[in-house]
Amino acid sequence: MAVMQFAADFALKESSSSASTSKSDQAQLALAWSRHWITTKFARLETILEPLSTTGKYCVGDRLTLADLCLVPQVYNALHYGVDVEGQFPLINKLYNKLLAEEECIRLGRPEAQPDWDPQRERDVSGF
Repeated sequence: MAVMQFAADFALKESSSSASTSKSDQAQLALAWSRHWITTKFARLETILEPLSTTGKYCVGDRLTLADLCLVPQVYNALHYGVDVEGQFPLINKLYNKLLAEEECIRLGRPEAQPDWDPQRERDVSGF
């Protein structure tokens, strides 16, 4: 119910503010919306991963799985949007750092490792 209310409030603010709100204010609202959903879903994921954290070194056991491969870009995105992953989600942060440290396929898949990656073109979240 709270999620629906948040979405309704966001839509109302967005529609009523498109003409009267500056582009900067709209960008800040969009940034807040992104951070809200990332932290909401990460909080749920943290509770799902918690009982599994003692049974292996990755998300689900001792073998690299699709869950691990999906976790990395989500954390990368969260960090890009300024979510305090280390402070708010210690288990997710631990898994993310372990994957980066131990799995070459993860390191090589990061945007910075791509030959066409241009840090100047990296999207600035303040401008959406």
